[in-house]
Amino acid sequence: MFNYTSISRLVMTPVLASLFLLVLLNGASILKSFSVLSSFDELENTLVQSERDVNSVLSTFKTQVQEWKNVLLRGHNQKDREKYWNRFKEREADITRQFEQMLGNNVISEKAKSEIRQFQKAHALMATRYREGYEAFVASGFDPKVGDSF
Repeated sequence: MFNYTSISRLVMTPVLASLFLLVLLNGASILKSFSVLSSFDELENTLVQSERDVNSVLSTFKTQVQEWKNVLLRGHNQKDREKYWNRFKEREADITRQFEQMLGNNVISEKAKSEIRQFQKAHALMATRYREGYEAFVASGFDPKVGDSF
């Protein structure tokens, strides 16, 4: 069997082997922790970016509604009416573009994409109704009540 020449060797060999094993396990644990943290960070960043995209669409939509109100309130003046109506249409195009970007994002779940498509359809219907309201607003001699009734 083993022939130990001293008691210090007999004691130190298992202690050093155990210490070496603990250092290896600790190093493996640290590497695994960094890997998990990196994965978590990546997941968090993609979710945060998706949330920012949704908030951007919401903000743009609110601005679009405000531009419609501006059309109704200031539309009796042709210059203002054209300015605010063009801004309204620009916000509409921005929202459509943002929807397309979100639908092309592979990180967003299919359930979320389904809800985005529903809102996209509703937004397209609203756009049609806003155009009808705009035409009625102009035809009525710029009566905001007529334009807002659509």
